[in-house]
Amino acid sequence: MLYDETLARKILAMLARVFPRKLHLYELKASLPEHQGLPAQEWLSAVQALRLDRKLDGKFLEDGTSIAD
Repeated sequence: MLYDETLARKILAMLARVFPRKLHLYELKASLPEHQGLPAQEWLSAVQALRLDRKLDGKFLEDGTSIAD
């Protein structure tokens, strides 16, 4: 799977900073404004890759947050 590794690292860093408070994907994207211009598919690919790598493990994102959000 191809995805933006820089974005993925920033996602993990931002989540680690706010843990244990869980973020919704919308809040997460808003907190990384330098990536706002990315196409939605690139953003979602990075999040999905982190989920598949079990780096999110349901720990960081708000319950009920869907990749489709």
